Amino acid sequence: AGHGRQTPSSRLTRGARAASMVQMFGWEGWFTLAVLVVMFLCLLFNVAPADFVMLLALVVVMLAQIVDTKEGLEGFSSSAVLTVAVLYVVAAGINASGALEYFFNKL
Repeated sequence: AGHGRQTPSSRLTRGARAASMVQMFGWEGWFTLAVLVVMFLCLLFNVAPADFVMLLALVVVMLAQIVDTKEGLEGFSSSAVLTVAVLYVVAAGINASGALEYFFNKL
């Protein structure tokens, strides 16, 4: 009897577990998590254009000095990021010109 039973000294209380998580992530991790949650909510509810919301989240994390300027802007030098950015511009142009609507009306 008593198998699998923990003694009071061997298990963490709920408060101790929470304190342990705070220490593990530090304020930077929790701040970043909060910024990401707010960012996703803004994207979900179309509060502002997606590019603005994402850049604002990056700026907030950079202003909090969690990510320095070099690290924050380093991703923009990636060819994959630039390719996606160019595709956004092309898609916006096609949408604004009405070419896509014209094409689908022909079908």
